[in-house]
Amino acid sequence: MLGKRRVQQYLWDVVFTMVCLLIRWGNMAATQYSCVPGNVIIGQRLEGCTFTILYMMGPKQCAKDCFSRPSCMSFNYHTNLTCELNRCSDNDQPGSLSHHEGYSYSSIDTWTGVSGNCTRSTCSAGQKCFELTSTTACIYTECMDSAVLGVELPMEQRVVGESFPAVCETGYEARGEGANITCMGNGRWAISSSYCHRIYSSGWMLLARFGSGNGESVYNTWTEAGRDDNSNENIPNECKDVNTSNTCTRHFRSGLVDDWTALNPTEAKFSLYIAGIEEVYVTFNATDTDSITWFAQERILSTSFTDLKTNSTSNFFSISGANTYRRFYINKSYGGCNNDQGWIRVIDGTGVCFYENAVAEPSFVFSRNNQSGVAGIDSLTADVLAIFVKV
Repeated sequence: MLGKRRVQQYLWDVVFTMVCLLIRWGNMAATQYSCVPGNVIIGQRLEGCTFTILYMMGPKQCAKDCFSRPSCMSFNYHTNLTCELNRCSDNDQPGSLSHHEGYSYSSIDTWTGVSGNCTRSTCSAGQKCFELTSTTACIYTECMDSAVLGVELPMEQRVVGESFPAVCETGYEARGEGANITCMGNGRWAISSSYCHRIYSSGWMLLARFGSGNGESVYNTWTEAGRDDNSNENIPNECKDVNTSNTCTRHFRSGLVDDWTALNPTEAKFSLYIAGIEEVYVTFNATDTDSITWFAQERILSTSFTDLKTNSTSNFFSISGANTYRRFYINKSYGGCNNDQGWIRVIDGTGVCFYENAVAEPSFVFSRNNQSGVAGIDSLTADVLAIFVKV
């Protein structure tokens, strides 16, 4: 009996509104009518904001569906019973309405008396409020946040359970045989495999980005087999940027590090940044190397250090470094803690010298003036370490 009443109410909504439309359809200019409990503009449609399309639905039900979703600001309705829910309104984008025959547009703020027990503040963005017998329930029905991994996201493909082939945004490059991105039941996006990778100027692909002082070991992260932050939806995009970011509180490591041999890079680059500006770098010939052996003095191609060459005197030049607290270590000579001289050291833990104990770990220390210097005296500290490759 209840189902029959709902069908009858649905049919009445459709007939009632169609009569309203027919009465006013003689004037195809943007005209408002109030046969329904909300302001509707006939012949107009808001474009570029639709996130969900619903079919076989009356206009009042379309309004109710929009009202029950905090992310819905307005809707377009077509006489073929199509309901388009929009994440913005004409108030947000003045002049965005355009003439479309058969369409009507309405801002949900003008509607009242359609929500029942649900209110605009009941649920979170991406959720829909459902009326139950004595209460309401908020359930995710679409993904409202940005897609992971630099994947280009069509505006209308945001429904929970929907999956489509990943296409990389500008500034990202695809690697692998393809991947699908899916809107999950928790309102977040998930991707089937690591796919879109950040590309910087001159074709450098970002493989890892380390932030200073976050307490996470650089060496352990770099060598952590199976770790693929590039396909982790919980990693913000700021973690794939060389700029300093309070949003990114952990290191970023692409799963391509594990596929170094198959990736077969021609060059690799070690860079240190302060406030998004590259302060020092060393590039290497990465042909026929693995994820550890590319970082070697005899493979240097270019560097910002004027006195660091393939034949320069050094006592350490390796990723593993001298011990557990000096990694990615490029050192010239030891002379006691007050006279250790070199170019680069990643302080990955508490050490024995003063310059290793007064900093938050990890710390990315480099000698100033583009040449080797005394540790702790002729040194500066970077806030971001990035590793790139060219393939």
